[in-house]
Amino acid sequence: MAAPFFSTPFQPYVYQSPQDAITPFQILGGEAQVVQIMLKPQEKIIAKPGSMCFMSGSIEMENSYLPENEVGIWQWLFGKNISSIVLRNSGQSDGFIGIAAPYFARILPVCGYMHL
Repeated sequence: MAAPFFSTPFQPYVYQSPQDAITPFQILGGEAQVVQIMLKPQEKIIAKPGSMCFMSGSIEMENSYLPENEVGIWQWLFGKNISSIVLRNSGQSDGFIGIAAPYFARILPVCGYMHL
């Protein structure tokens, strides 16, 4: 039987770490991919404005002006975002959030820790 025209050859990438220090995530989609990040209670992540696609009901958002963005008005005048979005799971159970680029992009998982 032939696959439907909307099917994708890409399988979702699921990362589960043996250590609790690494946050589990999942890469969904084909041409325009989304990273779905699983958050434990009271865990938070920082994202750029406009990157959030979807979230579970227990996620709270707040706008934050981070210290590294205190460089000044010149960066703001020339188009740099001076704020970030802090997404925190305020519920008692695990939550999730979907983050993507504002354009078609593929996401490559990169191991950011060195032999923890």
